[in-house]
Amino acid sequence: MGIIDQASSKWQKDGALPLIRDGASVVLSPKNILLSLGTRGRFNPICRSELRNICDKIYNYGSDDKIHLESPSHYPDIFHDLDGKYNFHQPYVAEVNDCIIYGPEALGLAKQGRPIMDTAQGRRDSTEGRLWRTPRNTIRKLIFPSSLRSSKDSIEFACLLTSGHFPHWIVNELPRIQGLERYQAVSNVEPNLVLPTPVQDYKKQSLELLGVSEDRIIEWDGVIQGVDRLIVPTIQTPELKNSTIKQKIEYDLHYKLPSPSGCEWVRNQLLETVRRDELEESRRLFVSRQDVESRNIVNRAAVIETLEQMGFETVVPGNHSFEKQLKLFSNADVVVGAHGGALANLMFVPRSARIVEIFGDKIKPTFYLLAKSRGLNYEPMFCESVGEDIRVDVTELVSKIDSST
Repeated sequence: MGIIDQASSKWQKDGALPLIRDGASVVLSPKNILLSLGTRGRFNPICRSELRNICDKIYNYGSDDKIHLESPSHYPDIFHDLDGKYNFHQPYVAEVNDCIIYGPEALGLAKQGRPIMDTAQGRRDSTEGRLWRTPRNTIRKLIFPSSLRSSKDSIEFACLLTSGHFPHWIVNELPRIQGLERYQAVSNVEPNLVLPTPVQDYKKQSLELLGVSEDRIIEWDGVIQGVDRLIVPTIQTPELKNSTIKQKIEYDLHYKLPSPSGCEWVRNQLLETVRRDELEESRRLFVSRQDVESRNIVNRAAVIETLEQMGFETVVPGNHSFEKQLKLFSNADVVVGAHGGALANLMFVPRSARIVEIFGDKIKPTFYLLAKSRGLNYEPMFCESVGEDIRVDVTELVSKIDSST
């Protein structure tokens, strides 16, 4: 959706004054202006192509990839804005000497204090946001770069896995373990993995299943620390080079599209660790959000009653261990659920699975992109909003499920 369409929608929904106020809060924000200026100077982020040129060692892994998106005509514009052909260059893992880990979200800084974008989800806006988490320190370092020093002993080898939320962890970070394995194979070194505290159980459990033991994890406390050799497997999604201000205006979502081969590597590697006789039988899943406060289905009881008659069972993924979620979704035949982080489990469903994602007024094509990358049969359903919640037309839902069969 372009800036004109966004402004028009905001005008129609909220009126002129909120549109002017919110627009000014973005464009005239001192924080955004400072970050935009700072990251064009001393803190200019190192993008993927530059990282390849400045790193001390580099090893390719994985493969080139491509995907063509063409959303059906009845989908909203936010889906059509993503239509087109995408080429994924072969990912690589870089070794960068004499780096700094900075801020509470463990941002990787190379020499002269320049941040490496692939330690912040491959996004310029996210890189700027992580710099601003400690505004006083960032301003001081812009003026006095020599203050980028640590009183702690440096880590010899470290890889930063810093995505906080479940979907970002599954889509952005787990595919990078393939690059880490490549580095370990050629260097005979097992780097420590630095994760911002608190480290959630699903992160530890998923890493354990991928062969990374918990004793290699360093829970990052936010205190500046040096790294002799920073190991950076590149993120297997398109880079987002928009500044915070530009991203607020353009709302470019291409960066959410994951590499098909990266997704398949994660699924295959994880399923190899689970005994086949322990996998759940083929099943139909209704993903409930009853463990969270927003985007709940107000007529959930009626939805569950109808779906149970169709052979569905209700699951709340957040109530289960990572391994249990893997087993539940790995043999799913149909998945129905409202937009939310638990749908990152689409990473694990078979390619034959059929997906119905339920939206209220918050429409984001995050899991559409994941489903398309994985080659899944995906169908969105747009429903009546009730505040932040959703009212589902049960008859339409049944029709959506039947039409996806």
